[in-house]
Amino acid sequence: MLRFVLLLSMLFACGGAQIDAKTTSSNWHPSNGDEESALVITIDRGTPWKDVATKIIGDMCADAVLVWGDLVVDESVRPRTVVIDFGASISRRPASGGSGDGKIKGWLVCSAYMETFLKLQTMNPRFKAGHGGSGDLKWRDGQLWLRRRWSAADVALGQLDPPPEGVFQKGEALAGIVAIEDPNPKTEAMLTALARAPRVFVFAMFPLR
Repeated sequence: MLRFVLLLSMLFACGGAQIDAKTTSSNWHPSNGDEESALVITIDRGTPWKDVATKIIGDMCADAVLVWGDLVVDESVRPRTVVIDFGASISRRPASGGSGDGKIKGWLVCSAYMETFLKLQTMNPRFKAGHGGSGDLKWRDGQLWLRRRWSAADVALGQLDPPPEGVFQKGEALAGIVAIEDPNPKTEAMLTALARAPRVFVFAMFPLR
């Protein structure tokens, strides 16, 4: 995860230097993917997270990263479109990026392509217009916590239902890098909270190993 943090810091500081000239803020648009051709991964209730992560990775690279939200992917990052259906029992309200409380729609990207992937995201107008950066999005004690790069304290986000007021600054545009600090997380509760992440984060990145 440290590698992703360093890459994000470098890219935002450099304003996305050395990005392919075809990719600019003016023609940037989020990827929707083809849900009909997506790999649907159904998660049974009560399955331990370790087994869930293995199932999501499947025959992809062992260091695959799950990404979802307001982002762009193309063939340069060799993405695999996935829909993770964990069947949350609570109401399924739609969320940005095609995810809902019982489903996460996103992509798997191998770590080898993450620098290219992150360079693509720096052209997102939300980062250009706001205060772009990243934050650690941690799952601990049954809820999400945020730690910004410039802060030494964690801020409780609950399960982002709804997002707590006063936590996010006006114009703040953060990419969330997910980490699990609970040794035995309740898979459904964690995924349900993470499915809501694009309501307040531009996009989320979840290293599955």
